Amino acid sequence: PAIPRLRNKKSLTWNWCPALIKAVPCPDLIVTPFFSKMPTFFEDAKLLIDGARAKAIEIDIPMCIAVVDESGQLIAFERMNGGKVTSAIIAQDKAFTAAGAKKPTHEYNEACKPGNLVFGIHTAIGGRLCVVGGGLPVKVDGEVVGGIGLSSGTPQQDMDCAQAGIDHFLSQI
Repeated sequence: PAIPRLRNKKSLTWNWCPALIKAVPCPDLIVTPFFSKMPTFFEDAKLLIDGARAKAIEIDIPMCIAVVDESGQLIAFERMNGGKVTSAIIAQDKAFTAAGAKKPTHEYNEACKPGNLVFGIHTAIGGRLCVVGGGLPVKVDGEVVGGIGLSSGTPQQDMDCAQAGIDHFLSQI
């Protein structure tokens, strides 16, 4: 059976739970299937990875590709043959940051300069907050439902591949 997980005041989503727990949604909430909005099931995460991988192959850069849910929890990961070993964690942190902050990681990079009020934020959350380009939030109907992070190329190459993953995902839903 599924149990609901509150995402915001207007929607209620469902998540699989091994326990047999019955959930009663609040009457003022709109109930939507978990999979209709969020790339939490592997098939949706795979669409994001497929699009990013296709772009990486096109530009001939083997990438590490991470997909997380809206809370930054890893759903799927792929390290292409030749992807940098160190990029595996970086890609996951980029996806984590993009989903959790609800904005692209390169926007933090622009703001995280000595003298700016946000300088030093990259040391937050045990160093997981990534300020290097390549992490993008995944939005469906204007709502952040997850994040995708890529690493192994330049920040611009990582960003381009992440956007290709999102574009592919959105074209399929």
